Amino acid sequence: MPKLRIYRKREWINKLRAIDLYVNDEKVASIDDGETIEIEIPEGEVVFYSKIDWARSNTLKISGDTDVELSSFMSRNKALRYVFLSFLAISFIATVTSLLLNDLIPQAVMYVLLGVSIIILGVMGYFLTVGRKKYLFLRGASKVTET
Repeated sequence: MPKLRIYRKREWINKLRAIDLYVNDEKVASIDDGETIEIEIPEGEVVFYSKIDWARSNTLKISGDTDVELSSFMSRNKALRYVFLSFLAISFIATVTSLLLNDLIPQAVMYVLLGVSIIILGVMGYFLTVGRKKYLFLRGASKVTET
């Protein structure tokens, strides 16, 4: 039987959670952070995707022995990752500073903090609703047709 080898990238965003793997709409395995697993798949073309809660990945049509890499939205886009982490750091620093200095912070800083918070909530809201099928990403190394 053909084998499907899945490598899950190491990430901080879902580090403690397993991701479920599906072949032809049937759950076949779960994969942990940084793990590589190998599963047998039926002969011919099969449909493969992954899910974590209600969020899922793109769908791959595969046949034969195939290697696939699994990652989340944060690791496939370096610019998004750095912007997101920068926004989190700015929010944290501004919040701590405003609590410590109380009335010494100009109101403009508070508006920046509010804007940054809205952007972070917007990005997370997108992946929890409309973009739920783009939260995870599968990249095939061989014999793969993306749908």
